Amino acid sequence: VLFAQFLKRGEYGEVRGLRRLGVEVLQFGSGRFVRGRPGPQDIRLAREGWARIEEAAAAAPPGLLVLDELHLALSMGLLAREVVTTGRNPPEWLLEQADLATEMRLHRHYYQRGVPARSGVEY
Repeated sequence: VLFAQFLKRGEYGEVRGLRRLGVEVLQFGSGRFVRGRPGPQDIRLAREGWARIEEAAAAAPPGLLVLDELHLALSMGLLAREVVTTGRNPPEWLLEQADLATEMRLHRHYYQRGVPARSGVEY
């Protein structure tokens, strides 16, 4: 499994959990939230990340490749149209070209009942 995150850098819960399972996690973000238009550093990191993913996948093709937050990177114009993906907020052009598009919507969450986040899952 190769798990690549765009626009993120840091030890989030999913990263710690995946690494404990032996999953390779690559991150391509500046470590800050991108507000408004992305800057040159954001664009450079996303494009360098895409090249690194291509290299890693060519060297040892993963059984599963997860491209986390790729929809947001595409929507922000950080990357060109290159792949079918998962994530929130897909750009309209991707939805129009996709063979399959699904959307998850929150109906109810245990946080609303006061259940705290679980170590290794949500943080």
